[in-house]
Amino acid sequence: MAQSRKADERYLDKDERELCERARQPALREMKQDELRDLAKRLRERRNRARDIARDQRRSASRGGKPTEGETGSDRKKALLSAGMKRVNRELDRRRAGDRGKAATANLKRALKRKTANQWSGPAYRNADEGLNPTPNTGIAPSGALNAEGQRPVLERSRKVR
Repeated sequence: MAQSRKADERYLDKDERELCERARQPALREMKQDELRDLAKRLRERRNRARDIARDQRRSASRGGKPTEGETGSDRKKALLSAGMKRVNRELDRRRAGDRGKAATANLKRALKRKTANQWSGPAYRNADEGLNPTPNTGIAPSGALNAEGQRPVLERSRKVR
């Protein structure tokens, strides 16, 4: 079941709460590329730290120890920071895809301009001319004689009783 933001925020400290807020949609689209990369880096560091703490808690609990009282929500903290990272990474991918599309469009427009200016018709070696030159196959017998010779043993076998 989904929890509210307010319920989720109790697992995060002040800095992490601020990072997660910045990793939500209206703020993400307004950020510059460098700020977005910096946010992803900081979220990744916090997420890795929460992951390590949660792993250590599970390890100590499995050995019969008792998990520490203050860090019982480490898994939830890791999940919240991971969700923020996913949103930031999705935004970065969206921007990269847009940049690739713009670059491809610019390249196509440049090529079209060159083509119309020069009436470029492709490379010189791609000319139809008269087509392919016929190359006779010298490995076969002339006038199909090999086929006739191959027919004789077949006919002889079929006349004999098996």
